[in-house]
Amino acid sequence: MNALLDSCSWDLSDFSSLTAYTILLMFYHTGVRVSELINMNDADVDMINDVVKVCGKGNKQRVVPFGAELKQAVADYIAMRDSAVAVNGRALFVTSGGERLKYHQVYNIVKTNLARVATVKKKSPHVLRHTFATAMLN
Repeated sequence: MNALLDSCSWDLSDFSSLTAYTILLMFYHTGVRVSELINMNDADVDMINDVVKVCGKGNKQRVVPFGAELKQAVADYIAMRDSAVAVNGRALFVTSGGERLKYHQVYNIVKTNLARVATVKKKSPHVLRHTFATAMLN
């Protein structure tokens, strides 16, 4: 994860790169599922209390805290998104066309970026969920 998230390897002035970076951080820092991430809205992220409200399986809601690194990435992402993209709705993560990201788009972002640094066979968002859990246990 350190190799993947090393900020030197990201062009954070590019919308798609900043989106990918923020998505990867969101997975790693919060352990959310793909469906939870793509259904996140702006109102779900509380930048004052540093928590994100997540609606999970069975419509169960939970509040997940996050740290300064994710907070900065989300703030930078929202600022760029709001200045560069005409957003169609309330979605937090959107395409460059302003539409809510779809499952396969998020999957491809994760797979492409994990392939740059990881040798594990499976390169999916769920791997990052497991990585989050392992980091929390450690």
